[in-house]
Amino acid sequence: MTAAIGIILYGLIMWMLASSEYVEADPLVVTAGWPSMTIFFIVIGTVAVTSEYSHNTMRTTVLADPRRGRSFTAKLTAVTIVSLLLSATLIAIGYTLTRILKDGFNPGGEAIAAYSIFCIIMVSIGVLSTAMGYLVRSTAGAISIMIGFMYLIDLVQIIPQEFFRKTVSQLIPSALGSVAISDQPLGDLITGRWVALAIFVGYAVVGVVGALTAFKKRDI
Repeated sequence: MTAAIGIILYGLIMWMLASSEYVEADPLVVTAGWPSMTIFFIVIGTVAVTSEYSHNTMRTTVLADPRRGRSFTAKLTAVTIVSLLLSATLIAIGYTLTRILKDGFNPGGEAIAAYSIFCIIMVSIGVLSTAMGYLVRSTAGAISIMIGFMYLIDLVQIIPQEFFRKTVSQLIPSALGSVAISDQPLGDLITGRWVALAIFVGYAVVGVVGALTAFKKRDI
């Protein structure tokens, strides 16, 4: 249901953008709605884990396979596959609608990199959300933390200190995602899309390591 709503919403966003005479036939139009889509990957990644805690089935999972690392890996793999399929579907829908509705739309090789990075970012968000679910074991808590991480942390840009406005602001997820997809640096710290993408994925890796450590050591 979450994926279906995301697909419908993204289709509407792409339809409005592609049919607007004020939007140019830029290949990046297809990825323009990426910030709005993160919430769906957050929900998918979080609920994949926290639903087991809320329904008291996590203990059964652990008893069925005492090697927690294996069940942890299986869960992450499932979320990765679902997130990848959903993100690829969103790109396909956006590309198709833009191709049909926007005259002069002719994406080149650079667009492939942007579309691929879009998918990687969404998968990273889904995986990090799963890790957060393992850490806090609460649907509301994990989703709230992820929303804060993806959106509310942008407020650091209004802190009247140069370190926050010029340095930290380049390291927040929304800025990293924009740089990675558009390949247009926002400052001197993050110099290119691959640096931005590496840092973004790095956040997910740190979350996964922390979640695995906690899952192995804590009682269910």
